[in-house]
Amino acid sequence: MSRWPDSPNIFLLAILSAASLAGCEKGSPKVAEEWIEKTYDVRPDAQISIQNVQGSIRVYGAREAQVQVMALKRAYSTERLRGIELSIVADETGVKVRTTFPPRPSPWSFGDRSGTVDYLLIVPQTAGIESLELAHGDVSLEGLRGGAVRGEVASGRIVARNCFAPVELSVRRGTMDLGYGWWEEKPFPLRGVIGKGSIKFSAPRTASFQVEARAARGQIWNGFAEPASRMVQKSLSATVGSSPGPTLRLESDYGNVRIDTAY
Repeated sequence: MSRWPDSPNIFLLAILSAASLAGCEKGSPKVAEEWIEKTYDVRPDAQISIQNVQGSIRVYGAREAQVQVMALKRAYSTERLRGIELSIVADETGVKVRTTFPPRPSPWSFGDRSGTVDYLLIVPQTAGIESLELAHGDVSLEGLRGGAVRGEVASGRIVARNCFAPVELSVRRGTMDLGYGWWEEKPFPLRGVIGKGSIKFSAPRTASFQVEARAARGQIWNGFAEPASRMVQKSLSATVGSSPGPTLRLESDYGNVRIDTAY
């Protein structure tokens, strides 16, 4: 049975609108904006790549063999807004999205340094995310099933929900939240690596998986273990549940790793 919205456009546009309005409080400088929306017919196993500098990237899996790319450019001047360029290359095998920002003024300059791009991509649920790169901001992934998913954030946050696919994610500085609202016995290896920050993984208590976790300068919390042995120092190797299940590898150099039940 499907667990994602039947009408993703309305649902997801509401999320993007809420995110884009953050910081636009009364008294703030006027913001110049530009909305871009494109739709491409692709194969169900299309490969997607997206690169952004400042803002957010949200990717949602849906039933249709299409890729919808929606982007909201924002800056504090029209000139700066025009300098932010989006490049989209698409055919039936996949879609590549690239973002170019104008050179930043020197630290001693009073030049305009503003600018963000918030992306929303609705892709086939079986598509692969061959490359997702964001320098500063938030990434959200949901409902991807099948194709490999690779993503990297330099500074910010990654949230992944119900991605039953091979997933490899990394954050240099920030947080990572990986969660499943239900469980499927499928081989979907998951790896989350963070340089400075914490990782949280959550799944139903009925889930089965192998976990290898490391917190070089932190602690590991395993909510699936007996109360007396839930807190672990440095490293953890454990089997959760009655069947082997997928393999999870969670690593933090400076921070904690939390493995917990979703409900």
